[in-house]
Amino acid sequence: MANSNLPRRIIKETQRLLSEPAPGISASPSEDNMRYFNVMILGPTQSPYEGGVFKLELFLPEEYPMAAPKVRFLTKIYHPNIDKLGRICLDILKDKWSPALQIRTVLLSIQALLSAPNPDDPLSENIAKHWKTNEVEAVETGKLGRWRRVAKGYKKERVGRSDSDKRTDGGVGLDGWHMHDKSNRTQRLILSHENCLYKRDSG
Repeated sequence: MANSNLPRRIIKETQRLLSEPAPGISASPSEDNMRYFNVMILGPTQSPYEGGVFKLELFLPEEYPMAAPKVRFLTKIYHPNIDKLGRICLDILKDKWSPALQIRTVLLSIQALLSAPNPDDPLSENIAKHWKTNEVEAVETGKLGRWRRVAKGYKKERVGRSDSDKRTDGGVGLDGWHMHDKSNRTQRLILSHENCLYKRDSG
């Protein structure tokens, strides 16, 4: 583990994540960037997402722990607090963040959000409306949604490919850069803590 340039706090948190993983959660740092974590969360039992395997990415900005980690889902999910790009509306990632919180706390909170979707604080207005007007149908949509196919595909990919943890879609990473796009684009992804929206600017 190349950790010579990392703050001691991040080193200790990483060691605990690896040695004492929370039930249903796996988080491991990238070999290329120890501030970037590959995360897997199992769908909680008795939730619309039970049986699903969800892949996320988490990035610790330079300001951490004074600033919250940046997290998003890579696996598609039908959830009122998660949009189609995987961005999450969660209070501790916004105004309720505190330096006393840790990576582990964030991941447990996201896991809890899967158990208890909150349509009153939505990131996806359409899904939130669906949840409020017909919760039973919305829950069934969550159970039958694309996440199940993606999750199963990811399991197969992990078995069949040694580099399965690497993204190959040229998407925007949580550190604000195109992780596998080697072009000259310098598009940044900036989290707005006030309204759960992201803004993009170039240059």
